Amino acid sequence: MITGKISDEKGDALPGVTVLLKGTSIGTASNTEGKYSISVPNSSGVLVFSFIGNLTKEVSFNGAGVQDVTLQADTKALEEVVVVGYGEQEKKDLTGAISSVAAKDIQKIQVSSVDQALQGQVAGVQISTTSGAPGGNVNVLIRGVSSINGGVQPLFVIDGYPVSNVGIGNPLNTINPNDIESVDVLKDASATAIYGSRGSNGVIIITTKRGKTGASKIELDSYMGFQEVGKKLDLMNAQEFASMVVDARNAGYLDNFPNGNINDDNTKRSGVNFDISDKFKNPAGLPTTDWQDAIFRRAPIRNYQLSASGGTDALRYAVSGGYFQQEGIIINSGLKRYNFRANLDGQLTKKLAFGVSLLPSYTQLREVPATGHYGALGLIASATGMDPSVPVYNPDGTYGNTIPPVDGNAAIQNPVKIANELQNPSSQFRILSNAYLEYTLVPNLKLRTSFGVDLNYFKSNLWNPSTLSSAAATGPATARASNTENTNWLTETTLSYKKAFGENHLLNFVGGFTAQRAYNNSVTTTAGNFPDDLITNINGGIINGGSQNIEVNNLVSLLARANYSYQDKYLLTATVRSDGSSRFGRNNRWGTFPSASVGWRISNEEFMKNIRFINDLKLRASYGVTGNNAIGNYRAISLLSSNNYVIGDAVVPGLVPASLSNNNLSWESQSQLDIGIDLSVANGRVNITSDFYDKRNKDMLFNIQTPSATGFTNAFVNVGEVQNKGIELGINTRNLVGEFGWSTNFNITFNQNKVLAMNEETARIFGSTAPRANSNVTQVGDAIGVFYGRRAIGIFNSAQEIVESGAQPNAKPGDIRWKDVNQDGKIDDNDREVIGNPNPDFFFGFNNSFSYKGFSLDITTSGMYGQDVYNAMFAVNNSGVQNNLKFIDEARWRSPENPGKSQDGKMFGRAIRGGLNGNTSYSSLYIFDASYWRIRNVTLGYNLPSALLKNWKIQNARVYLAVNNLYTFTDYIGYDPEVGIADSNQTALGVDFGTYPINRSFTIGINLGF
Repeated sequence: MITGKISDEKGDALPGVTVLLKGTSIGTASNTEGKYSISVPNSSGVLVFSFIGNLTKEVSFNGAGVQDVTLQADTKALEEVVVVGYGEQEKKDLTGAISSVAAKDIQKIQVSSVDQALQGQVAGVQISTTSGAPGGNVNVLIRGVSSINGGVQPLFVIDGYPVSNVGIGNPLNTINPNDIESVDVLKDASATAIYGSRGSNGVIIITTKRGKTGASKIELDSYMGFQEVGKKLDLMNAQEFASMVVDARNAGYLDNFPNGNINDDNTKRSGVNFDISDKFKNPAGLPTTDWQDAIFRRAPIRNYQLSASGGTDALRYAVSGGYFQQEGIIINSGLKRYNFRANLDGQLTKKLAFGVSLLPSYTQLREVPATGHYGALGLIASATGMDPSVPVYNPDGTYGNTIPPVDGNAAIQNPVKIANELQNPSSQFRILSNAYLEYTLVPNLKLRTSFGVDLNYFKSNLWNPSTLSSAAATGPATARASNTENTNWLTETTLSYKKAFGENHLLNFVGGFTAQRAYNNSVTTTAGNFPDDLITNINGGIINGGSQNIEVNNLVSLLARANYSYQDKYLLTATVRSDGSSRFGRNNRWGTFPSASVGWRISNEEFMKNIRFINDLKLRASYGVTGNNAIGNYRAISLLSSNNYVIGDAVVPGLVPASLSNNNLSWESQSQLDIGIDLSVANGRVNITSDFYDKRNKDMLFNIQTPSATGFTNAFVNVGEVQNKGIELGINTRNLVGEFGWSTNFNITFNQNKVLAMNEETARIFGSTAPRANSNVTQVGDAIGVFYGRRAIGIFNSAQEIVESGAQPNAKPGDIRWKDVNQDGKIDDNDREVIGNPNPDFFFGFNNSFSYKGFSLDITTSGMYGQDVYNAMFAVNNSGVQNNLKFIDEARWRSPENPGKSQDGKMFGRAIRGGLNGNTSYSSLYIFDASYWRIRNVTLGYNLPSALLKNWKIQNARVYLAVNNLYTFTDYIGYDPEVGIADSNQTALGVDFGTYPINRSFTIGINLGF
């Protein structure tokens, strides 16, 4: 028996230290007093002491006795290197707000894109899945929406190359998450100013895996499984729908024809608006079609990745190849991706190093038109709105639908027919390559030059047959072919210097020059007049339209950054970048973006030495200016458009000015203040980071109205200001250590968005999403894109209540009572007000990892609170023209004695078609709380014992089961509360119009290392 006490360098007891007899599975752990005892079979051997935050120590013993041990702190966590843009920095020396996510945290979640794996992992980063379609986009916001007309997405930098968003999804869709070494998120101006005019929305730096000196290592990663829709909506059945149809048409008939009678037959009713077919009058025998089951399916998913790495001091390599296939949960949608990666690094001479990165990928996508109004063949809206008594297929095998309008219903195309017959395949080939040379001029001084190219070729084809129309049984067939070529090259030359002067001073400097050019050439051709549907491309018809768009933009930059550390306690960072962009007016082509930050490592002060509980404590503060140049090309110059004019008796083609020039047009500028604290206690078992930030975007780009005397209706100018202010908190803990381990990551962000100024104090910018125009408004004093409409304050239950209100003379009992905002005794557009906010009060992530012997369990969750969503899918309400949620049917008014059941605090009016009170107006009735907490991923893994693997020459093997999007806790009535920006328009936030639902996936996988 061997006993003893385990202490840290300060003499404090260490509980939970793992003590193992080397070469065996015999072990124990120290108690709360740091004491341990272990029985050993032999009189001699080696004990291995390991504890989180400390260096592992081996102690030899010979015979029983006492073995007291002191463990030294592991400073590796503080010395962790973070990629900061044009260089690296030790984590302990950071003075800016930078968060990092390691490869192991990314690869816990089996997703198709790395940005999906970041959800809930980083404070200040709000990631929303705007579409659950294969290859679908996610919306990434760092510290809020900071622009109205400019871009709001962060800059993505892959292996040092800033990339653009072109083609299928975003740039991260082309990278296999298994290839990622680390992700570093730059949030404040001190961190992002090095990227100047592209840094205001934050920067996400992706670093892929590179080779290391040593024996070759081969890894195989593979998983497969299936997906299903995460949630189905509870819609009315055929009998419930028929009841609403009868009630709505009777009410509409009596309102519009006061002398009518509810028992009048269809010959006396005026048109289809108030006709009632026999099947609705006697619905008892009507079958109910589940249109959601008709379009959703259980879809397979699979991924294969093979990689190899290794090398010598002269040459290191890391190569991989992968194949990913995801069938969509909506029929006839899916994605295939082939990707390859090759990273080479080496030494040509003692002073000259080189490196090459190559990331080619090829993606094929089959899309269906999931989102949008059913009048535009929106598949989700068609499935949820279709008459439930209509079959998917008629007895003769044809598709069942309500086109042209049948039984007085809305004209809705069969969603199965849409998915089967509308063809919209696309493909993308992208290759991102970068090469560098680095020469050591003198010790500590290095010159680095690099050149890279991002080539992107995207093509798509659309075929809409004559049998697929949104309003008639047949229509003209149409076809479209589009091809886009995007070539982006970048050259950079930097000089870096890093040197310690004595024991107290450390200087790190980088300066350089960059030039980047982007060329885009898009060609689109359309065709019509197809004689039949046999040839499904533009060759089968007559070319009736075409366009070509060629754009070029250039960016030239000078940059510099200096980091200074004194006594490893007082830290200073100063950064400046000057950008010249072709996108802006000739008077404002250049802009300078400076920043400065300071840090104080209080834990290194003398007065902190006796405070043993605190391992590291640092205060940070930064202030700086960055820019936003994401406004599109040629906004500053007067563009021309084609127009015809007459000379004599002949019509002659010509050109006319199409827009006003603005030689003073410049980028939006953002100033940001950040104050932060980093704290590590309990031997690194608890790590806390918190930041307060206040960022203000000025000189925002507005498309303002101009006097008609100018010959133009609007022009782009720099006016307006938006503020995002908030608090971030991140806590990482190792709750249990030893044989059973448990660690937790929690982060939460509170952000307040507010428009401070516009071109006029009373100016408003409306964001529109069909079928409702002006659903969102941006105005001074409110957040960007708040919901703006009528506010329902109740239901009239009697004629007397209508008379007493005085503002709605056309109302009838059962109609909605609207708020008379301006108290003028009538209800009109002047009675609209802010009725909701699509921006959350806060968002968070809560993640836990458990381990026991060879088993591991990882649970990742995230959520948002306080955001509203406009559910536009069911805004037609209870007019009886399309199917609806059972929720609304139960909440509708039927009589004073049966006023309906309140749902989510809402009472819906009577069913009526063609009513005079505007019951179906866009209003607060369709604004819903979309707060949620989602279990994003649960992964159970097992590492096979090494003894079992030796016979097969396998170094390591892990098998796992994973579930993505296991469950979402929410009161939201739609498919998914996580609704992002509509059509990439930040002025129309939070609008749900049948977004492709997210899936719940179940996968089984294996990781092998050789």
